[in-house]
Parts: sequence; structure tokens; C-alpha cells
Amino acid sequence: MARERSRLARFKAISDAFVKAVVLCVLGFAAWKIYLAYRIPVKVAILQPLTGTQAITGLAMVEAYKVAIDAVNARGGVLGRQLEPVILDTRPEEPEKAAEAATQALEEEGAAVLFGPLTSAERKAVAPVVEAHQGLLIYPRQSEGIESFPSVFYAGPLPNQLAVPAFRWALTTLGKRFFLVGTDTVFPRTVAAMLTDEAADLNAEKVGEAFFRPGTQEMDDIVDEVLELKPDFVINLIGGDSNIPWVKALRGAGIKSGQTPTLFLNVSAPELRAMGADDITGDYVAASYFDTLESAANTTFLQLMRGRPRATQGIGASQEAAYSSVLLWAAAAKRAKTVAPAEVAESFPGLRIETPGGDLMVDLNGQHVEVVARVGQIDYAGSIKPVWEAEAPIDPVPYPITRTHEEWEGFQKKLFVGWKGTWGDAQLNGLGR
Repeated sequence: MARERSRLARFKAISDAFVKAVVLCVLGFAAWKIYLAYRIPVKVAILQPLTGTQAITGLAMVEAYKVAIDAVNARGGVLGRQLEPVILDTRPEEPEKAAEAATQALEEEGAAVLFGPLTSAERKAVAPVVEAHQGLLIYPRQSEGIESFPSVFYAGPLPNQLAVPAFRWALTTLGKRFFLVGTDTVFPRTVAAMLTDEAADLNAEKVGEAFFRPGTQEMDDIVDEVLELKPDFVINLIGGDSNIPWVKALRGAGIKSGQTPTLFLNVSAPELRAMGADDITGDYVAASYFDTLESAANTTFLQLMRGRPRATQGIGASQEAAYSSVLLWAAAAKRAKTVAPAEVAESFPGLRIETPGGDLMVDLNGQHVEVVARVGQIDYAGSIKPVWEAEAPIDPVPYPITRTHEEWEGFQKKLFVGWKGTWGDAQLNGLGR
């Protein structure tokens, strides 16, 4: 009997030890999951050009993203986790490079969200990658609309929220005859078509238009056309550093802002700074944000930005949008109680946060924001003085009512086919943002 009791005691001891080991394993696994959920940093990818024709804007955007990430981390991060930026280089001239960067961010880095890229052509290349991986992309800059990817959140203005209101202001302030110039890429081509439709409805006259390849330096033929046609103002949809030779060519031909002002619709603050105040004094800029806005949120933003190396290149709407995009995503993740892309996307509709440009409200469809349109005039010091502001935030309209959805999609499809069936060829061949 004693031997039997001894065997039973050993069995019980072994069983108890086994149960304790299982419990410890379960608790350890749970603790590890908690550690993963609340201590391991959340990787967030930033896709921007660090070299090339649009690096001047891309590098400034990266700086603004990093400022926002630092601000979020200083407040305890997102759901108790710090944000870790993963910065990946892209080339607007080759949108497939942005798609490769997106794949790396999602597959190798495990990024919870992608911020960027810089141009519409890159966005169109990246969006299918994000869709396939069920990720989340937040595009900060203004876009042309005519698309809706469920995994893409558009944090910048649509044409009906900025370009069109600014154009209408110009027609009532500067005159009815305009010349339109832009880089031969997705955003300028599409917005130009929308403004042409608006002009027809408003009895305005487009006296001419010209598009050229990004990086073009020789502008004399187009400037000669402006001289001959004598428009009341010029609409500028040029993207990147091609603005510099364009403005130099205008001034070299004797076309001054006091005589024929320019309305910039597609320019960043660093690009304006690179043009030189002497050449653009008196011209106008349309944007959702100017650094002269007075608010506590803007004061904080400017203080944070001016402590960074690239702030001397100018602070404008693109940087503010990059900064606000991070804050918006952080607020959506907090609302969703997770950084999982699908759940964060579902928490966007109706979300409102305070930003340097004012209160930022997500529309109820959850893919766009309401935007206040603004126009400012450049002064002799290169600062922008606001001269007009919409009375209230404008709701987003991705497909302008001047054409049907099918007609707008057909318009872009025609561009795509003409650009050899790839957004990459569009940039490389100079036929295609």
C-alpha cells in the first residue's frame, strides 16, 4: 500500500508540475502578446523622393512627418506604443519605384500605415499594392480625384475644394482670359480639363495651354506664346523644380506679375523659396494652409518645424498636410483601439482633429477631408499674405458634375493609353504627376 501511495504521490506531483508548466506557458504567451501589442514600436512608412527633380519637396515632407511622429511619441505614442518611421526613397519620374517601396514597407517592414507618396502617378502605382496587402495608405497632397481605392485615404484637397474655388476667385479678381501651363503629368492634365469645363460655364476664355515634360529647362517657345496671347493671368500647374526655369523665362521675356500675374495651383513652399522672392512678388498661391495663419496649433507646428534643418526652405501646405496626416492617423487608431489597417480605416468617418490649418474633419464616406480654400499673394520678402478664404470648409467631390463618372474615367483612360499603358511611361516619356 505504501508503495502504491508513493506512486500516486509521484503521479500527482508530475501532473501538478505539468499543469503549472502549461499555465506558465499560457501566461508567458499572453504576456508576450501584451508586450507585442503595447511595447514593440509601430512601424510607419514614409514614401518620398530623397533625390531627383522633386526632392526639394520630398525632403521637406519627410521632415514634417518626423516632427509629427516625434510629437505623437512625446505624448506616449499610439495605444502606448512608440512610432518608428521607416523612410523609403522614391522617384516621381519612375512611379514603379514607389510601388517597390510600398511592397518593401508592407512585406519586409510590416508597416501599419504608409504615408505618401509625393505625386499622383506614384499614388496610382502604389494603391494596387496596398489594396493587395490589405494595408492603409494616407496620401497627404491635393489630388485630382477620379478614383476611389478602399485602402487609400486622401488627406489633401480635391480640385472642387481648392483649384476650382481659387480659379473662380481669379476670374472675378484678375480677369476672364487665362493661359494654362503645367507639367505633362496626371494631376495637371486632369485639373486643366476640370478648369476648362468651369471656364465654359463661367464665360471665361482659355486663350492657350501648354504642357511639358518634368525637368524641362527650355521654356522660350511657351513664353513667346504667352507674350503673343496677352492673357489676364496665368494658371500654373507645374510640379517640381521645373517652376524655376519657367519663372526665369517669364521674367526674362518681360512678363511681370503686375502685368500678368500667375496663380500657382501645384507648388510647394520649398519650390516657391527656390524661385526667389524677386521673381514671384505679386503672384498668387492657392493652398489649404499658409504659415501666416494665427492659431495655437499653428504656432506649435511652426515652433517644432523651425527647429529642424530643412525649415529654412519654407513651410507650406504640403508639410502641414504631412504633419496633420500623422496626427489624423494616430487619432483614428486611438478611436479604433488598434493599429490594424482595416479597423483604423473604419474609424475615419466623421473624425475631427485640430491641425495647424484649422479643424480637420473627415467626411462621412471616410476617404476625404473637408477643406477650406485659400488664396494668398506673395510679398517682396517671399511671405504669403492671405487675400481670400472660403466662408466654410468645402465638401469633397471626387467626380465633378461637369461630366459623368464614365466620361471622367474615359478621360483618364485615354491619357493612360497614350502614355503606353503605364504611369511610369507617362513620367519617363514626358507625357504623363
